[in-house]
Amino acid sequence: MTLNSDQNFFGVQFANENTAATNYGWIQIQFGANVGTRAIVRYVYENTGQPITVGTTPVTLQEFGVD
Repeated sequence: MTLNSDQNFFGVQFANENTAATNYGWIQIQFGANVGTRAIVRYVYENTGQPITVGTTPVTLQEFGVD
């Protein structure tokens, strides 16, 4: 974890109920200077069951920003 930075990434996996595949993704989180300051910057997942490299967003991926 890096404070005062949005360069914090967490890998995730979840079961896709529509395809029965395991999907992989990552979440980018910003941590502020204190415990109460944090935010999700964006999250991305690969909906085909293929692996994904943290920090990348190929065209085929689903990406969502949090405003």
